[in-house]
Amino acid sequence: LVRSRGLGDVYKRQALTRALAERDTRIATLESALDEMRAGIDAAPLTYFVFDRDGKFTAYEGGGVAAVGRVAGQLIGMPAAMYFASVPGSEEAMRAALAGERRVFTAGHTAQTFEVSLVPVFDASGSVRAVVGIAIDVSAREGAARALRVSDARFRAMIEKSASPICLADADG
Repeated sequence: LVRSRGLGDVYKRQALTRALAERDTRIATLESALDEMRAGIDAAPLTYFVFDRDGKFTAYEGGGVAAVGRVAGQLIGMPAAMYFASVPGSEEAMRAALAGERRVFTAGHTAQTFEVSLVPVFDASGSVRAVVGIAIDVSAREGAARALRVSDARFRAMIEKSASPICLADADG
């Protein structure tokens, strides 16, 4: 005996097929956006990292990774506290971020200086699920600020030690 299916079953199957196709389209769109975001992060002079509530790296990538002699993904599974152990202020900043506070600190690495931002990510219950970090190489900015301070100090010393009167004027006179 062959049993015929009712129209309701056909409509349900069509609706399910449409829903699955829409889901697949959304997944493909999200995957494409993620690929684009990763391409941008890899091209930028920054390091993107994430550590979980236990303080272990779950992501470590970006164009700045190679600048410190690392490879993308190299720190995954390692304690972030161990990586930042020698950086003044990092332990307190990590503790605060895991407690739900945004933090920014400066980290020196050999000849480079990085500005590190830590942003907590919360789960549905309001607990910190992870901390996202962005480290931006600010070495050039720090070098320029240092050069300006040195130049300013020399200029002040020259003015203060001059036996002759000196008149300073701006472009307007």
